[in-house]
Amino acid sequence: MNIFKRAWISIMRRKTNSIILLLIVFILANVLLITLTVTTSLKNTEQMVLKQFPPAVKIKLNYRNDDSKTMPDSTPEMAEKLYKKTNNIVNNYDYSLLTGLEKTTETKLSNLPGTEVFEDVPLDLLLKGTQVEKTNLVTKEEGKMILGNGLSELDIKEGKNKVIVSKQFAEANGLEIGTRFPLNRTIKKIFKLGDEGEVIYSEDIELEVAGIMEIFQVEEFIKKQAIEPTRSTMDIFEMEKLANTLYAPNHYVNEIIKDTRARILDKNPENPVITPEYVASKVIEPEFILNDMKDLNDFTNAAKEVYNKKYFDINSTAKEYEIVAKPLSSMERLLSIVFKVTIIASIVILTLVLCIFMYLRQKEMGIFLALGERRKNIVGQLMIETLIVALVGATLAIATSLIFSNMLSDNLLNSLMMPTKDIQNVITSSLNTNQSITPELILGQYQGGFSIMTLLVFYGTTIITIIVSQLATVLYLLRLNPKKILM
Repeated sequence: MNIFKRAWISIMRRKTNSIILLLIVFILANVLLITLTVTTSLKNTEQMVLKQFPPAVKIKLNYRNDDSKTMPDSTPEMAEKLYKKTNNIVNNYDYSLLTGLEKTTETKLSNLPGTEVFEDVPLDLLLKGTQVEKTNLVTKEEGKMILGNGLSELDIKEGKNKVIVSKQFAEANGLEIGTRFPLNRTIKKIFKLGDEGEVIYSEDIELEVAGIMEIFQVEEFIKKQAIEPTRSTMDIFEMEKLANTLYAPNHYVNEIIKDTRARILDKNPENPVITPEYVASKVIEPEFILNDMKDLNDFTNAAKEVYNKKYFDINSTAKEYEIVAKPLSSMERLLSIVFKVTIIASIVILTLVLCIFMYLRQKEMGIFLALGERRKNIVGQLMIETLIVALVGATLAIATSLIFSNMLSDNLLNSLMMPTKDIQNVITSSLNTNQSITPELILGQYQGGFSIMTLLVFYGTTIITIIVSQLATVLYLLRLNPKKILM
């Protein structure tokens, strides 16, 4: 009779022992699989969230500093210097100079649902500078180019009068790639409260379409408006402003800003704000997109060499994620410890149980040894018996642990995420991004259940635990003297 058949007969003859072992393995396997499943799911959630949010770092002036009179400017030259120091870990960097333009009789604003509330309100178009060929909206996967390649390196370097426009603005004005269209640039004398201001200069400028972009946030807003129109004029205004923003090379925008300041200074020489130094200045808030969040510390150290930390804040999505998901990370580490402790406890418990079973079967083992059975065959039979019962118990644990792991993760995540909402709002506002890492997003990305890898690790851990536990009985068996047992 081979050892496999003998092992099966032994299991069936000792049903009480088999059921006891099965229940012990079933309970231990539940704890193992629940902790393993939740831990793996938390890690996957972290990876999915970070994948949606490129590691962005924005450098801003610290206006909380009391020594504001000596606060240095954040210049394009400083941003370029930092980019050269870190270009091996930085995908791209961008900053945005901003100025306002007005529509002409030949141009129209985009027509979003709900914008009729602004019919009597004069809305300007925004001309926003960029250093990135397709704008950072595309780089950060907040939009995509649907027509054209965007700005070229030459366009950005020489400050060409080319722009990337939204899909809605292009549709409202019948624009295509290469189309030229006029906008009005009006400069008013700085006015006092209650005075509309005297127009000191006005001209029409011509812009050329270099790209048409679909902005995901605007598209989502339009879909929601079709289902249930919002009553929030602030939401409508923000979407209208986003759809009516044109993206041009920073150099081109800067020339417009400098000319505007110079003309205002010429008409207001006594003004203490618009000075010759102010006309030539460029204060920017550069945003760097890193290749990997792991490079954040290296980038931060390099940034501190260029930007005095006394006057500048270095804000990143990493800080946002760290604050929002810190409790989640802590729980992940705790569950990892629980998993390891459970393995050790399982080995101890199973070793004791198997040793007791072995003691109760010592006469049987003595008979086998007296009949000349090899000790390795007896060890093999015991190992097969235990593995069969253990794997049945582990398999039964899969169904129950799935239910309990989902219940645990839902309650756990909700209790962990709730206290972080207020803190998260503060961090998000410091980044000024269109998207943010919120507790709701983390909860939405969490997916329970078993992956193939989780089940492989679980079964592998179970088998190794059983083998290690059975080794104690092997040592006991090797010391058995069949003559003494049978006397």
